[in-house]
Amino acid sequence: DFTALDFACVTLISSLVSVSGGSIDFNENTCMHATDSPIEVNSGSVVFSDNTILNFTTPVTSLTINDGDFELRDTTQFLTVQGTQITITGGNFRALDYVQLNFDFVDMFVGGSATFADQTQTIWTNSNVEIDGGTLSFSHTTLIDATDTPFTISNGAVHLSETTQVTLLRSPLDIFIGSMLMTNNSTLSMTNSSINMQAAGGDFTALDFVELTLLNTPVYINGGSIDFSEDTIMTATDSPIEVNSGSVVFSDNTILNFTTPVTSLTINDGDFELRDTTQFLTVQGTQITITGGNFRALDYVQLNFDFVDMFVGG
Repeated sequence: DFTALDFACVTLISSLVSVSGGSIDFNENTCMHATDSPIEVNSGSVVFSDNTILNFTTPVTSLTINDGDFELRDTTQFLTVQGTQITITGGNFRALDYVQLNFDFVDMFVGGSATFADQTQTIWTNSNVEIDGGTLSFSHTTLIDATDTPFTISNGAVHLSETTQVTLLRSPLDIFIGSMLMTNNSTLSMTNSSINMQAAGGDFTALDFVELTLLNTPVYINGGSIDFSEDTIMTATDSPIEVNSGSVVFSDNTILNFTTPVTSLTINDGDFELRDTTQFLTVQGTQITITGGNFRALDYVQLNFDFVDMFVGG
């Protein structure tokens, strides 16, 4: 075990930190400054807590988690530079309890588990986040703000829950094989972005008072499924929805709100379904085009179309 506490500070230059068992524990206002010094966790645990600072000063200083646990908590600061790489092939990365992260040109690969929780605040700018075989979780009033940062679910899962707030600007969400799950009063706001369901094995589920707000953010369903239920609200402004295959379902007191004529619905193939007291709100000039596939409104759905054009070819 390696323990540092009570204002101790460790400086690394052109060194390697390899953890293959045991533990490293920095707490009580300690710090680690790493220059050209990668950190690799193969087993065991690494914890920074209680107002500590972990400072990566060069891009060569990367973080790789192959197994074991890496945890930041209790107002710890994790400082990075442009070009920092965070690779989680296995094991767990956790940021908990008021941790503040500011990632600029920082790429994160999640093949294990990455958790941001308990009022942690994370800002991503000009970065890339890829989930391939792992799980990325945001919960318990966590705040996420991403700009020019694509999120790609290649084969894994993203979970948002318990009043988490995520804001994406010019940051597309691409789902291939895997899932996006939003629950428990979480919110997702996207501006000048896009949602792309790219394959049959992907799904996007929202339930339990979730809110999605889209501004100039088109939604393309090219496979897989979107399922919004249990009092979910989706508000789309200048954000057309296009269904080319797969399925889209709004059910159980959900609201689908088109606020501008640019927000259109096009169904070329696949299924689009409203049911169970869902409300579909439109404006004058809304276009609904069904060239193929199926549009269904079932079980006490409320529709009020005023100056809404519908073309039915499916």
